[in-house]
Amino acid sequence: MAPIWATVVASLLLIWPCSTENIAFNKSTYQIGRYGNGSSDKAVDGQYDKENGGRDYYLSVCARPNTDWNGNVPAVWSVDLEDIYSISNVNIYNTYDNDGPLINIQLTDKSTNQTGTFGGLTSDKAVDGRLYYPTDDQRYCAHPLNFKGQPVEWWIDLGEMYKIHSVTLYNTGNPGGYYRMENFVIRVYSPRVQSSDICVEYPGEVGPAANITLPCRHNTYGQYVQFIRLGGRDINVVTICEVEIKGQLYSGCPYGYYGDICDQHCGMCSDIDPDIYNPCDITGSCINGCQMWWITDNCQTEIVKPNNTGQQISLKTSSSDTIQLFLEQVDVPSGVSEYYGYKITYCNDDKNQYVNHDDKNTTITVTLTGLNYNTEYQLKVEPYRIMKGVYDNGDG
Repeated sequence: MAPIWATVVASLLLIWPCSTENIAFNKSTYQIGRYGNGSSDKAVDGQYDKENGGRDYYLSVCARPNTDWNGNVPAVWSVDLEDIYSISNVNIYNTYDNDGPLINIQLTDKSTNQTGTFGGLTSDKAVDGRLYYPTDDQRYCAHPLNFKGQPVEWWIDLGEMYKIHSVTLYNTGNPGGYYRMENFVIRVYSPRVQSSDICVEYPGEVGPAANITLPCRHNTYGQYVQFIRLGGRDINVVTICEVEIKGQLYSGCPYGYYGDICDQHCGMCSDIDPDIYNPCDITGSCINGCQMWWITDNCQTEIVKPNNTGQQISLKTSSSDTIQLFLEQVDVPSGVSEYYGYKITYCNDDKNQYVNHDDKNTTITVTLTGLNYNTEYQLKVEPYRIMKGVYDNGDG
């Protein structure tokens, strides 16, 4: 296998004997290619975490030379010091978000499965390491099948989370089946991510006894890689002679962060053991749900209680037989229907009464009196509103 060249330069410090000055600071730089926003000058901009020894870098402040995934071009970065120096030492600061080298992931010991099996050609034969065989021999190939009209699927459990860079597929040379490797999708998913991610969609055909390497179209993370040949009226089989997957072991973001470069904060996620998981996954989705009063997968939307022209309701017990409801000022989102007041309903086992809040009254307090001591009451607040000129009550 050809060597894989990849690098991330978080910060570079060049020292010469007569001074402790960083002589590379803000000098002209160069690199081959650029991944994302990782321009070459970011390696000499002076941004590094002195207190933590540079360990808390995120890729947004690093230089990121970018070369081809096949290892044919080395990753190169350089700086012009604009003079001749005697260099005493070179300090290079790595990023925190370092997922390790790009590798061909070992697949022969991994668990596989497929939708049905044709002729005893089980799913594990696609990762048995046999790349060379007679072109018309399918004995060492996986051969999934399905009911006609249903998609044909094959998948593998990598055992750990990886950043998947590319997937290579080897087709059979058998004239009775090579043409079936066409119009397929490679998906990547994980038990810690709520939905799968498409690595690549391939609408073309792979030739007889040929192989094809398909790079993922963006950073794709997961533990499972799935081949899906889309369904059709007469499509129910495909032959996969070998699968190779190239990627990086995913080390994860620092606690409380997510994203490709670990620069986004998790939302208001429920507490979770930091020694086991981050509170949110790589997409920002909270693993253990949201804290109270927060919603959506990312837990970044706060629940807003019913409001009356900018007033939010809350509850206060003022005595043993009186309950006061008072309002706090909050902003009302633009575009909502107009609220005019509240109906306060309260009940116990033997009565059900309500009190209307008069929107013309200057007070913003509703007091319920005559309540029985040491009795449990149920309260319901229904806001009046006007929608298209019609008054009605909203949900309590």
